[in-house]
Order: sequence, then C-alpha cells, then structure tokens
Amino acid sequence: MLKNKNYICEICKTKPDQLSHHKTHLETLKHKDKKELFELKLSKLSLDELLKLYNTIDISVIVNENETNTYISIDSNKKLNNNNKEINNNSKEMSDDDKHKIEQSNNVSNKEALKDKIHEIHNYLRNNGAGYGMNALKVFNLLYGLKKIEENKLLDKVNLKRPDCEFSYLLEKANENKESELGILIRKNVLDSINDSPIKNLLFYEIPKTMTGKTFSYLIKEINKITIIEKTCNVLLSGKIYEYFIGRDLSAISELGAYFTDRHIVDYIYKKLNPEINNDGSIDSMIDMFGGSGGFTTGYINYLNNKYDNINWIDNLNKIYHFDMNEDVVKSAGLEFFCLTGILPNMNDNLKYKNSFTDEFNDKKFMNVITNPPYGGDKVVQSDAQIKRKKIKEYIKKELLILKDELQIKIRLRQIKKIEDQEKQDKKDSDKTKVSVNMCSQRIIKYAKDNKLTGNDKESSSLILIMDLVDVNGTAIGVLKEGVFFNKTYKDIRKCLVENFNVREIISVPQDQFENTSTKTSIVIFDNTKEKTTKVIFSNLVVERYTEDKFEEIGGEIVLIENKNDVCGISNIVISEATKDEILKNYICSLNGKDYNKREIVVGEGYELVKLGDICTFLPKSKRNASFGQLNGKYNFYTSSDKIQKCDIADYNEESIIIGDGGVANIKIDNIFSCSDHNYIINTKYNKYIYYLISGNMNFLIDGFSGSVLKNLSKTYLQNLQIPIPKTKEKIKEWVDKLSKPYDKKNKNQEFIMKLEEQIKNKIKNIEDNEDCDEVELGSLIDSKIMPKFTVNTNELDNNGSYPFYNKVGEPLGYHSNYNYDLEECILITKDGGSGPKIYGDNIALGAVKIIKGKFVATYANFVLKVSKSSNLNYIYYLLKNIKNQIMDLANYSVKIGHIQYDKLMKIKIRLPKDKKLIKELDSLFQEIEKLQTEMKEAELEYKKLIKELSEEAILTNK
Repeated sequence: MLKNKNYICEICKTKPDQLSHHKTHLETLKHKDKKELFELKLSKLSLDELLKLYNTIDISVIVNENETNTYISIDSNKKLNNNNKEINNNSKEMSDDDKHKIEQSNNVSNKEALKDKIHEIHNYLRNNGAGYGMNALKVFNLLYGLKKIEENKLLDKVNLKRPDCEFSYLLEKANENKESELGILIRKNVLDSINDSPIKNLLFYEIPKTMTGKTFSYLIKEINKITIIEKTCNVLLSGKIYEYFIGRDLSAISELGAYFTDRHIVDYIYKKLNPEINNDGSIDSMIDMFGGSGGFTTGYINYLNNKYDNINWIDNLNKIYHFDMNEDVVKSAGLEFFCLTGILPNMNDNLKYKNSFTDEFNDKKFMNVITNPPYGGDKVVQSDAQIKRKKIKEYIKKELLILKDELQIKIRLRQIKKIEDQEKQDKKDSDKTKVSVNMCSQRIIKYAKDNKLTGNDKESSSLILIMDLVDVNGTAIGVLKEGVFFNKTYKDIRKCLVENFNVREIISVPQDQFENTSTKTSIVIFDNTKEKTTKVIFSNLVVERYTEDKFEEIGGEIVLIENKNDVCGISNIVISEATKDEILKNYICSLNGKDYNKREIVVGEGYELVKLGDICTFLPKSKRNASFGQLNGKYNFYTSSDKIQKCDIADYNEESIIIGDGGVANIKIDNIFSCSDHNYIINTKYNKYIYYLISGNMNFLIDGFSGSVLKNLSKTYLQNLQIPIPKTKEKIKEWVDKLSKPYDKKNKNQEFIMKLEEQIKNKIKNIEDNEDCDEVELGSLIDSKIMPKFTVNTNELDNNGSYPFYNKVGEPLGYHSNYNYDLEECILITKDGGSGPKIYGDNIALGAVKIIKGKFVATYANFVLKVSKSSNLNYIYYLLKNIKNQIMDLANYSVKIGHIQYDKLMKIKIRLPKDKKLIKELDSLFQEIEKLQTEMKEAELEYKKLIKELSEEAILTNK
C-alpha cells in the first residue's frame, strides 16, 4: 500500500507529492506554453485517432485529464489498464454512425461559442491597435490564411518560406512569449515572403503600425483555438468571420446593403440545382456577381467535390466567377478557392473587385447564375448645410403667417425659392449616386430598353442583370428581397421574367434566416430555355429544428445527439401553384404564392361563397397619420394595430368595418370614429355578420399579409376574399342577434369597468393629496420575490393548453400547455419594453400592471408581485396604475427598449393613508369591478362558443 499520493501532470511529466505544489505548477508559464502545444497536436488528430488514443474526441476533456492525474497503486493500475483495454476495444468497434453522433454532439455545443469567440477577438483587436471592422479583419485574415495553407499542405506550392510562414512555427513563438521577435518576424520575413509568392494577391495585407508583438501573439493563439471550434461547426469560417466582424457595425451593413446567406440555405439551393460534371470532365460555368465572402461560389466547389472524385480543377476553376465591391472579401474567397482545389484562382479575371452594376462582364453569359444581390443601403444622410436650410425654410413659413409688409414677404418668398432650387439640385446630385437602371452598365440599360423596363433601385437593376447573364439552357437562382415578388414597382420586370424564361419555383425564406436584418426574402429559380413558364410552384422554406434534447450513451460516454432548437434539416412545403396565364392576368403580375392560394372552401347547407368585393363598398381612405390619436377624446381612433386611441374629430359617421392594412391582422367595427391612413374602411349590407365571421376566423386576413419587413394586406386580396354568407336575410339576422347579445354585454361591461377604474384612481389621488399618509417603499408591501417554475420565451408559446400566456401586460398572447406560476392572486408588471426615455402612454406595456389569479405563464419580460396579506392588493394595484410613468422612469434604455431592475422597483416610494378605513371604503368599488369582469368573461366565452358554431355551420372544409 502506498503511503503518499502523487499528482502527475502528463503534459509536463512532473510528479509533485502535494496538491498545492501541483496547482502552483499549473499556473506557471512553462506549463501554459506546453499546454498550448498539446492542444495544437490534439487538434491535428482525426476523430478515429482521438477515439483510439483517448476514448473521446472532446479535446478539453483530454487536456484536463492529462493536466491532473493521480498516482495509484500497481494493482489498481493493472485494473485501470484492463479497463482501458476494454474501452479501447469498444471504441474500435464503434460504428461510423456512433462516431457521427459524437461529432454532432460537439457541433451542437459549439455554434454559439464560435460567434462569441469571433466577437471577443474583434474587440481585442479594436482595443489593441488593429482597428475596427474591416481593418481588424485584414489582420485576422493574414494569419488565418497561413494556418489554412499549412493545414492543406500548400505552403511549398506557393513558395512560402519555411519555417517563417508556418503557422505552427508562429504559434510556437507565441507560446514562448517571444513577442518582440514575433512582431519583427511577421512584419519582415512573413510579409516579404508573401509579397514574393504567387499567393500575394490573396494574402498580402498591410499591417497597422500600431499593432504590437503582444497583439500578434494573442491573435495567433486565438486563431488556433477558433479553428478547433470550426471543425465541429459545419460553417465556412471565412464567411462567418466577415459576417461577425462587419456585422458588429450595423450601420455599415445597412450602407453595404449586403446580408449573408447561411450555409444551410446554400446547401439547400445546390440540392435544388444539382450541378453535374459533363461527359468530357468539364463543369458548367457559374457566377456570383455579388459574391461577398464566397458562400455560393465556394458552395458550388464544395458540392462538386463531395459529389465527384478527382475533379480536374486546373482546367475547371476558371469556370467559376466571383465578384464583389469589397476587395478584401474577394481575397478571402480566393483563399478558400485555393484551399478547396489546390489551384490559385485567376485574380485578374475570375475573382476580382468589381462593381457588378456598372461592369459589362465582357458580354459573357453563364450557365449558372447563383446570387444574393444587395438591397437597400442607399439612404441619403442629410448634410449639416441641408439640415440648416430646412430649419430656415420652416422658420420663414411660420413667419409668413404673421408678416404684413409686402416687401418683406417678397424677400422671404424669394429666399424660400432659392432654398427649394438648392434642394432640387441636391436631389439630382443624390440620385446620381444611387443605383438605378439608367446609372448601370450598358448591357443592363440595353436589356431594360429592349424589354421596356425601368428601375430606380438595386432590386430592379440586379434582377435585370440576372436575367441578362444567364446563358441559353442555363439556370438562375436568386435570393431576393420579397417585395420584388409582389410590389407594384416591379410589375413590368416580373412580367418580363415570366414571359421570357421558365420560372419554376418561388420559395419563401423565414424572416430570421439572415443575421443583422429582419428583411424577408424569397428564392426564385428560373431557366433560360426554349420552353417558357408553364406553371410556377410556390413554397415555404421550412427550417426544421430539434424539439427536445436527446442523449445517448456511446462508447461509455453520455452524448447530446440532438440539441433543442438546433437546425436538423431544411425542407419546403408547397402552398400554391399558378399557371402562366393566371400570373399574367393578375393586374400586377404578382409572384406572391398567397395570391394564388386556391383554398377550397366547402360551405354548409344554406350558405353560398361570395367575394367580399361583390358585396361591399370601399370608402375613401383616411388622410390622417397615426400620430393624430391621443390618450383622451370623444371618439375612437384606430391605427393598423390592435390598440384603440382617442380623438375629438369623427371623420366617419356610419357603421363601417375597419381592417388594418399593415403589421398584424386586425378588424374592428364602429359607427362614429376616425382612423389612420393605414386602414381599409368597408361598408356592406351585412356589416355585423361579416365582422363576427372574420374576427372569429382571422386566417381570412392573416393569409393575405405579405411583405419584406412590415407586412401588408392589399385591397385586391380583400376584394377577392371569398367568404360564406347565408342565402337568406333571416339566417343572417338570426346569427347577428345571437352574437350581438354577448358581444354587446362584453363591451358594455368594459365601458362600466373603465369608468369605475377612473373613479378609483381619482379617489386614490385625492387620498394621496389631501389625507395624512405614510410614505413607504413598495418592497415593504411585497412578499419575497416570486420566481417561476421555469423560464419561457415568447416564441415558445405552443397554443396547446389552457393556461393564459403573457409576454406583457394585456390580453393573453395565447394559451400554453404548462404553467410557470400558480398563485391565489398577484400583480403582473411588465419590466421590459417601451419606446425610449420620457415617452409615455397607455399603449406602452412597460410599467403596466394587471391582477392575475390562479395558474398562468409569464415570460422573463415581467415581474410577478405577491402582495403581503396585511396589505390590500386592489388598492396597491390601482396605486401602481396611477404612477405608471414614474415606474417607467426607473428603466435603463438600450436602443429605445427599457429594462426595469427589480431592486429599483422595490425602492419606489408610495403613499398609504394612515386611516385604513379610507382603503376599506373602496372595497365596494373593487367588488363591483370584479363582478363586471366575471360577467364579461362569461359573455366572452359565450361569444367564442357561438362564433365556433357559426364557423362550423358555414364552413364544412377549408383546405
């Protein structure tokens, strides 16, 4: 039996006999350097080699186990050795499927780590002399490129000097902390060698003079770590680096108008295209004229490499063309080309800096045009002089209202004319800098002229270019801003596309698939064949995600083989089809699949399908802005949201249906009201029936919304909307009478409640102002902080249960299958939200309160307050309603979104009357409101029950 226990560091071969000595050793510079080298060696091993040697592929586990190993007896060692033999035998028998599961396990745990690490490196470089955004990216690319070249065994192919240009040699210097030597080595030897090498055009970057050897050392070590993460992430690291470095500056992204296509969408597109090698071994030409960091061009190479062995890239690489207006990302793409094929691309022809909107492309055409063109990014920023002129103009206009002297008036009008002339000139100058068809290349101008097309933005210019570039029998696939497919602006271009090409598919992409933007996009696939469009298939792209965590034991280890919410596949669901004739007959030649949704509605006995446009009149739209609405007023004022505001002028004085044309689907009915210009005002003989039917079946409206960012509902959609109507007036009246009873009861009670609540708030204000009160902190009236059983996000609502789900104070967002709070009664207060500091309103949820009883679900954006038994919950609730603005002022704001801290909320001062009878006297009002609320809920349940009965009677099937 051993008397002492030894602690072995297998990395450094040390054997201290005390734990404290071993811990001291782990903090030494010598150990840390050797640990870095050990990690580098491990990163170069294959999956099979790691499993064979260490029974795991998790490098962090291997390092930890080798850093600290406890010396045990010979007998125990024999047992351990025997166990290890068994484990190693198991690993040898591990199937390829098991190895893949282990690999995927690392994949799902490292995706966010990659993004975090890139941001961490970027911040360090910015703070240590390497610059911001693109400048920092250049420094990164130089060293990352050397690592890629060494890993692909291509150093000698481009005559880079050994060992100076070996990344492993630079890492060794960094680990030895030879920072000064490292700085000189990179600035002199490495840059000189690259400058004399054929790879100069891909890898040579100027290094900022402010960068120190210490920064080089840090960056080299971090690049070594980040490429270990890359191995398990299935991403094109060069693209992600560009995306995250430049994506930190959202204004730069917006100005570029460039957004990055994720890898799984690239893979999906190439499965659709399915490119093949020709019988003579050649590949079809391919171009991405807005190539960015190379998602589509390198994706093309990757797809072919995975599909075919021994492609002759010497002859074929010059068939792939990649252009962009950013020279540095073109170089990044070129490096990927080199590493994937072993052939240096032609940087003077195939890959180069190019403004594709103005270039003629030597009149070439291409068999495959695959691209994600830029959009937006042409916003005009007013100069200081323009802002001043605008202020002067506004001042003069106000002054003219009161001026009497005719000479002064003439002088002022002359000055306004001078300012307006300058504004017109500024606009002309600004228009020259924007992308428009008339400012593009001669080939774009000619194509537009030949086909009678016009366009004043990047979207129209890029689609015209795509059509002109695709060769006979070639295919084009573009990821385009969704507005291109249905906005009136692009009607003629769509008509040209459908008539002159074979448009096969339009696939709508989920809005969250592009980081740094919420713009909606769709994929268009068309061929330049003799046969033109016959039928277009419209689909929704479905990004499939794991719904739960799944674990398995493989090789003696627990492996997470499916991680909840990770992407597990891509598919598409067909939503509609349209023939060429149907598209051309559409008055805007829409390529929006929703416009051709031939939903088959089978109506019940006694009902008939009618188009809404055949039984209604559209009143003129309002000309008022949404800002016309106020908190108080005589009449309701409707915007395109669910919120109802007030005003003192009624623009409409007859019963009408109000349908919002943007944002979220909504419908209202009123007889004396005003509204904003974002509403359709409809009159029919059956207003109430149509309102009840549509409000109970909101998919009638939801299905019609389309848009890139803000979704819109078209008048054409509403006119063509088919709805079931009873054949007899008696049946219509029967349903209107049935439904009006609970509907009117609910609204009447709601009005009573609002009046009573106002009465209570005024009484509480009077108590605070005129009675003797104690000033106490809110926290003294609240039990300990109530924590949820589990946290939940808004997007996790499943609408598959009975528990009300609150993402903010207001009506439940839906109903969930589980609850995270169960309280007899409590106050819900929204802590996150708002529109910026000092912006108040009942329409803002931040600081709003609500009494809730029983089981419910609330997101992290809310606090749940349990009032102590010695306090009156109702009184505190209304008191908090009175000081909503004061609560909102507690928020810290980030990009106009406020966040209230719990501790700050608990310290807010409130005034309570010393005479508790004053609170008790309000109990009768509290009870009356509770009674009205109970009746209102009953009426609402009855209303929903009747709506369901109407829907089932009127609509038998709705496919």
